[in-house]
Formats: sequence, C-alpha cells, structure tokens
Amino acid sequence: MNLVRNEYGVRDFWSQIVERFVKGTGSSGRDGFDITSTAVEQQCFEHFRHSDYFHAGHMEAHWVPFLQIPPVSLVVRHGREIDSAVEFESILKSTRSNIDAPSFGSLPHNEETALPWGLSLSWIDSEPDIYTFLTDRQDRIVGYINAMPIQSDAFEKIKSGTILDKELTREFFASFSSGEPVSVYLMSIATAPGIRNASQGLFSMAVEKLLNAFIDKLIYYVDKTGTMVRELVAVPWTGEGIKLCRIFGMQKVGTDRFSNPIYYLSLEDPKLLTKRRLFSGVRRLRLAYNRFGSGSR
Repeated sequence: MNLVRNEYGVRDFWSQIVERFVKGTGSSGRDGFDITSTAVEQQCFEHFRHSDYFHAGHMEAHWVPFLQIPPVSLVVRHGREIDSAVEFESILKSTRSNIDAPSFGSLPHNEETALPWGLSLSWIDSEPDIYTFLTDRQDRIVGYINAMPIQSDAFEKIKSGTILDKELTREFFASFSSGEPVSVYLMSIATAPGIRNASQGLFSMAVEKLLNAFIDKLIYYVDKTGTMVRELVAVPWTGEGIKLCRIFGMQKVGTDRFSNPIYYLSLEDPKLLTKRRLFSGVRRLRLAYNRFGSGSR
C-alpha cells in the first residue's frame, strides 16, 4: 500500500536508549521520524510507554482504520519506456489539454511563453527520458515532470534568465546516457486537478511520487552508464513551485525577464547532506553518487 505509520510516545524509555545497543537505530519511537513524506503517517501518544500500543482497543481505534486505507493507484512511467512516437505524441497532447491548460493557462505571460506544438516532440527525439509520467487505473496521464539534461552554455542562459523555454531547441540537449556529468533543467512539474487532495497541501502523494520517480531515474543512469547530475536549475512560476524548489534544497540566484525567481542547486556541494529538512530523495541521490564515486556500485 506504500504507506508507513509510526506511533511514538515521550515516555518510551527503551526507544530513547536503543541506539546505544543496536547499531543503525534511533529514537523514532520517542521523538518520531525527522521526515516530510505523504507516505509516512505519524502520531504522538504523550503518555504511552514502550508496550502500550499493543492493547486491543488501541489497535481497533488506530491500526485498523490505517490498514483499511485503499492502495495507491498511481503508476510511474518513464519516457524511455515509450517506444512509439505516435503514443508519445498522444500523451503530450493529453498533458497539454488536461494538465498544462488548467495548471498554467491563467498565469501571467503564459501566452507569450507557450511552447509551439511540435517543439516537445523534437525534444524527445534528442532525449526521450526528459519526461516522467503518472497514470491512473484507467491508464490516463494525471501528472508529469519534465527534467532536461542541458549543455552547459544553455544551462547558464537558463540560470541567468536570458532564454525562454520555447527557445530551447534539441541542439541544446545533452544525454542521460553520456557517461559524463550533466546539468539538468527542472522545467515543469504538474498534476491534473482531479487528483489534487487539498487536505495534503502542496506535498501531495502524486507530487511526491513524481519527485521520487525523478530521483530513481537519476540513480538508474548512474548505475547503468555512470552519468551523474552535477547541478539543477528551475524557474518556478507559482508559489507552490517555489516551495518545491526549497524542499529540494535549492537557493534563489536571480530572476528571469518576467520577474519569476530562478532557483539553483549544486549536487556537488559538500554541505548538501547537512541541510535540515532536505527532501529525502535528494539525500538518497547524493548518497548513491557517493557510493559510485568510491567504486562501490
């Protein structure tokens, strides 16, 4: 079901000291996990001791409802898994009308920055795996992330706000399979209105699934080809986009010509893993790169 429930109590003596005796453990049974994730549900029971959770009444009140939550129905599909150009074109048409239009259509400067039809198709001719999609049980596209490996000159133009998305032609692209360090432009992430759960706020299960799928993709390429991403850039148009950049540990470095903020992250920053509240996927990626760099694959 892809969910974890952690119950903890401040009077749990053994959870407080277990790390002294069992390697790799911590005080999550007393203090909770230091993590932001829609897959982790946590609840503090202030007066509970170590075994107080195992009474039948507690299980019926808290465990049974959690175990009855329906399984997540969203499935990840990477661009490299789509073999047919006709199918890819159909998917991009669907995202344009069902996701992009309601997500970005009313934003300032959308018309003058909109991508001409066919540009995205030229992008996937160069590198099809720039896209990661979410599908529902009916195989409908309900979310996507577009993350492009970009040559250094174009990357610096994006970082300085001197180039528009519609000016990015396929000649600017690098490859996820090059075996060389690459720079990635996080161009867009969006979900269909029908799967947005207001109670989950910004960091919905769909968004988290997309972000983790993107991280999985980057780990896949370092394992298969040795390609590592050294830096990320993004130009969020919305408050939600800005918050996502911050969750990724990115810092504002400027603005584009429409006064949208530009966010940047160096994955080579030695202090990256010391940042508090860093998205767990970024931490996982950096650790994977560390293992690759040390020769342990």
